[in-house]
Amino acid sequence: MERRHKNPNLCVLLVLASLFFFPGNDPFAQSMRGDVAEAIKDAQSAGVGSTTLNHLLTLGYQNEVESKAMAGFIRALTEAQREGFPLEPFTNKIEEGVAKRVPSPLIQTVLAKKLEDYRFTKSTIQETFEKHGEKSPVIPHGYLLRLSESLSCGLSREELRTLLEHASSPPVLPPLAMAAETMASLKQNQFDPAMAQQIAIVGLKHNYFTPERRDTARIIIVAKKKGISDLTVTTAALETFQRKGTLEGLASRLGVTSGDLTPGPAFGDVPSQPSESQPPVGAQRGNDMGGGGPGVGQSGGRAAPGGGGRR
Repeated sequence: MERRHKNPNLCVLLVLASLFFFPGNDPFAQSMRGDVAEAIKDAQSAGVGSTTLNHLLTLGYQNEVESKAMAGFIRALTEAQREGFPLEPFTNKIEEGVAKRVPSPLIQTVLAKKLEDYRFTKSTIQETFEKHGEKSPVIPHGYLLRLSESLSCGLSREELRTLLEHASSPPVLPPLAMAAETMASLKQNQFDPAMAQQIAIVGLKHNYFTPERRDTARIIIVAKKKGISDLTVTTAALETFQRKGTLEGLASRLGVTSGDLTPGPAFGDVPSQPSESQPPVGAQRGNDMGGGGPGVGQSGGRAAPGGGGRR
């Protein structure tokens, strides 16, 4: 009968051992492999899971990622873990960049910006609570993810700060996240930025952004695509918010039918463990990875395999 190892860290320890069995005995190659080993140790001490590390190492080996670059990717995950951020948005970006053969320095730049976005979101929420005399909350990963990822979907940091300033006192995160996603969606669909912000702020003020009204942005976007002016759409939306009107009423006023509302990703509900960072309704992520480019890891040692993907 096959014995199964019960130690969840054993796979990573085996990976660490394998780092030293790759061809090449020159001091530079050994130094590069040592960088990965040290990065893994730091990541484990910070609490990054063995499954995540094994998956990342396997990805790097299969795609011939330089050891130095892989060490940098692991350090980015370690920083995110230590600061209490969800790891999946970062691993997703690494996977995207590697799959597109994006140069590793550009992937590192994207990861650094994402870290700064999450830091900005977290600190701004905490500062807003403190401004209202409230204790800084522990921000659930789901809402931290949605608000931070809105910064990759068309919202500027200043616009997110403005939404927080107009939120309830203290801010309630579910409607705030929906407001940010709505504004990001409208901006990405070429809606007038000032009017998009007005829709988000007035919707927040009148507590209109609830899970039951998650199709608000979709209705507005469809109306715009039908040729209705931004001003007409905005006027209808604001009046609906102010009188707590129904989405059906807003859609009818704008000439949007149920057949126009094609299925799409819904927002407004946060799963207890969000599986991935989804762009808001009608929005697409900015192409911050670029489109291809020279292969990653054309020189230097490869990162070691990790013994399997995520389970």
